Amino acid sequence: FARQHGGKSIKILPCNNRTIINLLKENFLSFIVEINDNIQTIHSKLLEDHKNNNNNENNSNSDQDYTTEINIKQILDNLDLNHNHKINVFIFLPPSHHLLMTFKIQPNNTIIKIKTDFWQILKYID
Repeated sequence: FARQHGGKSIKILPCNNRTIINLLKENFLSFIVEINDNIQTIHSKLLEDHKNNNNNENNSNSDQDYTTEINIKQILDNLDLNHNHKINVFIFLPPSHHLLMTFKIQPNNTIIKIKTDFWQILKYID
């Protein structure tokens, strides 16, 4: 049922790649799930943080989240701005909906493909 009532949208932002990367760091850092088709980098860091958290009883979940965000921020800071990049941002919309934004970042513009299983949310995204 959710797939039948989902929606898609495409936006083009005519701004340089550094501006988009800064926007992602400032607004979507906690929601980045994949960078350049390399989900392994982020998930291996999450797994490492989880193992360290289990081994050290003094760490809180907020410390773990902060460490993961620092790692993702470092990956974004080290992207080569002379190449195109793809970054996936996944947001859970309570109670049971989802939003996936794929940023295809190029030197002078960015194409954002938006997919959701709750089409009504698309009117609020601009």
